[in-house]
Amino acid sequence: MYREHLLGAHLVTCSLLAFEPGQPPQNDFGCVGGAEEQKQNNGCRRRWRRKKDEKRSTGAADGQAGEQAEEQNRLQHVAQRVAFLLHVGMPGHAATAMHDKVWQLAQDRVGTHVVQKAFRQMPQENVAGVLRELHEHVLEACRCPYANYTLQCAIEVSPSCQIAFVVESLLGHEIEIACHRSGCRILCRVLEHFGTEPIAHAIVCNLLNDVPNLLIQVMLHRRIGRTYPYMTSL
Repeated sequence: MYREHLLGAHLVTCSLLAFEPGQPPQNDFGCVGGAEEQKQNNGCRRRWRRKKDEKRSTGAADGQAGEQAEEQNRLQHVAQRVAFLLHVGMPGHAATAMHDKVWQLAQDRVGTHVVQKAFRQMPQENVAGVLRELHEHVLEACRCPYANYTLQCAIEVSPSCQIAFVVESLLGHEIEIACHRSGCRILCRVLEHFGTEPIAHAIVCNLLNDVPNLLIQVMLHRRIGRTYPYMTSL
């Protein structure tokens, strides 16, 4: 009992000495307590959360870049395989290797040359199958610096029945495409190869209705001379 009284008195004395007048109270770790400690703790939490968010965003960006690099590597592998099959004289197998990858290859700087070579070497039944993958991307191909060459090649080597989807996609966008740096080439190929056929009559009529505006476009200045004979022959 006596020892318990002594221990209690000792604790009271220590607490009185710890909290001297004019001094802020201290916690069990000897740190300054009160509003100042809370402010410092809040600052630490904010810095920790900020670093955590930065790591999360950096990790997401690195993951996205890694996925893009992996997809590009897969596309290059497909292009190499198709080029090899064409080189050894197996265009049918090349068409199979390109399945579901034609549009991606057409947009690639190297892949577009592979697809163009395939168009020139494949029989028409294989070309028709490859062209189906471009049906929904005609306007995009007109604006793409690489895919527009793929579409030009398809127009050059295919009969009009297989190119009807190109003309249908261009209807209503003739003026815009004619004034585009890459798109005007698609119109030139259509008019050069099918300008005298019914398939291109609607495009020619729409262009003739707006010739004054087209003539002031710099891109068309260089090409109107090549398409004019096909327009006047109608």
